[in-house]
Amino acid sequence: MNIKSLFYAVLSVVTIHGAVSIGSEIDYPNAVSNPTSPLMLAGDAFPDDKHQIDQAKLPRVPGEHSVVSDVREAHGVNQHNYLVNHQGKYLIMWSDGPELEDRVGQRVKFAISDDAVHWGEPRFLTPEPPHSGPDSPYYNTRSPKGFRYIARGFWQRDGDLYALVALDEAAGFFGPSLELRAFRFDVENENWHDTGVIADNAINNFPPKRIPSGEWMMSRRPYNYASAGVDFLIGGVKSMTDWESFRVLGTNSQLRAEEPLWWELPDGNLAALFRDNAHSKFLYRAFSTDNGRTWSKPVKTNFPDATSKLYGFRLSDGRYILISNSNPRARDPLTIAISDDGLVFNKLGYLAGGRQVDYPHAIEHDGNLLVAFASGKRTVEVLKIKLSALDQLAMPETLQADKSLPAIAAPKPAANADWIDLGEEGDQFYLAADFDVPERGKTFALSLATSGGDERVTIGIAADGRLSARLYEKIEYGPTLNQGESLSLLVRIASHDNQPDELFVQIGPAGKIPSEPTKLSDWTLVNREGCSRANLARIHVAADKTLLESTHVRIGSTASDLIDAKPTKFTVVSPKARVAMPDLSMADPVANPTSGLMLRLSETGTDPNKIDFDQLPKLPVQHAIISDVRDQGGNWVHQHAYVARHDGRFWAMWSDGPGKRIDHVSPERHRNVVPHHDQAGTRVSYATSLDGVNWSKPADLTGPPRIEGFGWIARGMWIRDGELLALASHFRAPGYPGEGLSLEAFRWNATEGNWEAHGTVLDDTLNNFAPKRLPSGEYMMTRRDHQRRVSVMIGGVKAFDQWRTLPLASYGKDGQPEEPYWYVLPDQKSIVGLIRDNARSGRLLRTFSTDNGQTWSPIVGTNFPDATSKFFVLRTSRGYYALVSNANPRRRDPLTLAISRDGLVFTDLFYLIGGRHIDYPHLIEHDGHLLVAFSGAKQTMEVLKISLDEIDTRISAP
Repeated sequence: MNIKSLFYAVLSVVTIHGAVSIGSEIDYPNAVSNPTSPLMLAGDAFPDDKHQIDQAKLPRVPGEHSVVSDVREAHGVNQHNYLVNHQGKYLIMWSDGPELEDRVGQRVKFAISDDAVHWGEPRFLTPEPPHSGPDSPYYNTRSPKGFRYIARGFWQRDGDLYALVALDEAAGFFGPSLELRAFRFDVENENWHDTGVIADNAINNFPPKRIPSGEWMMSRRPYNYASAGVDFLIGGVKSMTDWESFRVLGTNSQLRAEEPLWWELPDGNLAALFRDNAHSKFLYRAFSTDNGRTWSKPVKTNFPDATSKLYGFRLSDGRYILISNSNPRARDPLTIAISDDGLVFNKLGYLAGGRQVDYPHAIEHDGNLLVAFASGKRTVEVLKIKLSALDQLAMPETLQADKSLPAIAAPKPAANADWIDLGEEGDQFYLAADFDVPERGKTFALSLATSGGDERVTIGIAADGRLSARLYEKIEYGPTLNQGESLSLLVRIASHDNQPDELFVQIGPAGKIPSEPTKLSDWTLVNREGCSRANLARIHVAADKTLLESTHVRIGSTASDLIDAKPTKFTVVSPKARVAMPDLSMADPVANPTSGLMLRLSETGTDPNKIDFDQLPKLPVQHAIISDVRDQGGNWVHQHAYVARHDGRFWAMWSDGPGKRIDHVSPERHRNVVPHHDQAGTRVSYATSLDGVNWSKPADLTGPPRIEGFGWIARGMWIRDGELLALASHFRAPGYPGEGLSLEAFRWNATEGNWEAHGTVLDDTLNNFAPKRLPSGEYMMTRRDHQRRVSVMIGGVKAFDQWRTLPLASYGKDGQPEEPYWYVLPDQKSIVGLIRDNARSGRLLRTFSTDNGQTWSPIVGTNFPDATSKFFVLRTSRGYYALVSNANPRRRDPLTLAISRDGLVFTDLFYLIGGRHIDYPHLIEHDGHLLVAFSGAKQTMEVLKISLDEIDTRISAP
């Protein structure tokens, strides 16, 4: 026996007995002890350079062949093939579209067979994508204005069969509306019923499988996966929408992970394989030893690959198979590899070829292996292979090409090498820059981006002059800088693998790089909340042209590196649209509706940037907590607080349901960190009180959602004709936008002492607060539909469900109005509409109506600060207006109370409660007191009781 034969004999021993004694000598992979091993293909027949395998020498695997669908003559597309056997029938599904893959109008088809050889006629599984059928002007194009379905596999769950499909815009891969939907199979009628979204912003690669914990798991790519990376979704037990996401890694120039596949190893650990879109022409592998929660860093293996989709699983006899395009030069042929342990494959066979063959999927059933694949993305084909044929697969003496094959070109490096991998524990990165502060109304932004251009870290100056530090989806604000001032900037980024990254910013005078502070408190601005998990490779600067000449950027691994560093090239990107400073002349609904004046305090005047929120005068309050779920570590949520007074009692209601812990945030930190909310299964709860301070035990108001995957959102209490109605919107989770939204009413049955479903108030509706009377006598409340369009609904007099809707604002590129509210001015004719600005100007928006809500003046920004949060206004019995909100634009802390004599300009601002995340306030008056309901970090339901006499003694003289 030669040395090489002896080596592989040892491998076979390792396969059977493990790699404990000799694994280190031969670098045999192991999920625990050797996850970085590249070994994945081994045997006497294989050359050392696996790119020199002659694919024509591979042994053929015999099987029966059938063509399910062929659209070559129609110039269509067939791809993304998936198989299943359900209740004795074989089913296959695939993406079916016009001309080229994944264009507007693509749908999903299916066919059925009794024997996996003879197939019925292809039929549509999905409807036409929304507004994207053959009659659409965008059909058969790449356009963000059209949609497509993409087949994603069959899921057998609780005896039912579901077909999973992705739906998104067809401009690229993928669109921002990306969602994973499920269609349930009606066995008797052989058709499909849409059951809704099971995962938002997700496209899987293969359907969920069970992991050792008993949970389901499937891979996930978000719409921006090229920069955000690849995740695994785990859950699916409690409901089809119950998933938690776990990151593999952020993508980088060395691995652009795509189309992941995973299986369970014999020892219960997991192995995942990735195609490499950086075109190394080898597969990458990672391991998980904790049921998919964390993964080892993916390592390039020695298994060749054409940069194509792959599929594999463990057979019933314990062996593993991997079906792929193992020819690194073309998607031809389709091959099958066999392994005894799921780690190292020692056999490789030829399935089909002589043409482009790809997109494999396979199942085992009744002693056969069924393999589905596409040919040239124009046909759907199936091979039926007896498992015994795999036993008889004999490897030749060598697969080495007789004549050396051309070398595979090394992948081209990214145009910009990565500077830091945010996700690697302990990595640090430094940046210095010189810049000039723009004039008010203009902005400056210096961003660090991925090689694909996704901006993950930004140091900016807002239109009002505030310094900001954004670390992927979390933003912190610092001091207001003097316009025209020349400054220097020092930035330090610290990366972490299992907790938020850190962004430190120091500002100093021009001409000298600021010294690095030794104490956290000495930095100008710090952000320790965001998690990027991406590789930074580029610098973007968005600023007015006049500022670009003064902007010089240097980078380094340490602060000392910056001293002699040469200026780094940056990409100039378009600055955000200018934010006009509000007109601060006196507002008037008729004579001056476009004024932005809404705040004038005795201490700070009209400039909200001068407010020190920690130093605001405090009002004495009585404080009570009705319900508290903070000890559940982010897994439960309370939000959308409302109070009312009826039948001699105070009533409180709120949304009460499952939360979802933020990745990398511990349960302890979640006491003041908002979990993911608006999840499926959310209900509405209520409690009552005689005095507003001592409350009954919370009880269920709505009952469970009516449809799986939906939830309830509390929407306020409406006293109408002496009856108490509780309003709640039924929504498709997560988040309210989406089909199926409706506003429902529940009536309190005083005789029975319970809540009864009262009917639909208005379909496709999420109100903000309960209806109030207009000067005309009709009721009015603001409304958002499932596309977030903002309007008002007027009526409710003849019947609780009779309304007409009128537009208030649009939601799009020109603005992002959200959570509107309105009140009547002292003239009892004019109406003020206040709106939160989801474009994050940090200011409330305002509009007026002088015809009972029929028409509205243009929406303008005011000078009243706001944390982009919910708010409420009440005119008290003493004539002044009380506005409860998060007036600190930097965070939802504290909760404040503003007072206005005329409803136009607020002249007093008080601190109510803070030191933590607080939001979703509502306010009523009764018996000389204000009762304020709110939520703490969306995990508590709390109230404050405030004496109007105390407010009277503290407000400014008229």
